[in-house]
Amino acid sequence: MEIKRTLLIMILLAGFALSCEDEYTSPIPWFEVNLVLNLNLQDKELNSQGTIKTITARRLETDRLGYGGLLIINGYPNGQNRSDINLYAYDLSCPNEKIPSPGITVEPDTSNMFAVCPRCGEVYDITLGYGNPQHGQKHSLKTYRVTKMSEKQYRVTN
Repeated sequence: MEIKRTLLIMILLAGFALSCEDEYTSPIPWFEVNLVLNLNLQDKELNSQGTIKTITARRLETDRLGYGGLLIINGYPNGQNRSDINLYAYDLSCPNEKIPSPGITVEPDTSNMFAVCPRCGEVYDITLGYGNPQHGQKHSLKTYRVTKMSEKQYRVTN
């Protein structure tokens, strides 16, 4: 009986230790994000795959644009999303620089597949919704959730 009890305690402690892994925390501070995208009107360019839009000014009083503004891309399916509209949202602030707009923000490259920081030179893949660095930096771009509200309306939130 004592062996079973000791074994149970060891299993519980091992499970607790494994569940305490550090979660990734972006160096970009938390700022509220709340924006409605309308692909019939002001955001219609996002109907085409591979297109990008940066938003740095509020359009409505209720809009919240994160720390440095938003970069929205109609990227490619990442396994979860398999439609013609695969919207991904990132904070424009480079996680290596941490300076809010109008400071150092990433910019889409000419291929619309990457965002580049003009200061540190890091290149981020933005096509699949992860914002992973390509040159070995530790931090990815801060990502935000994009939720479909109706056929051509999406909400970006954190």
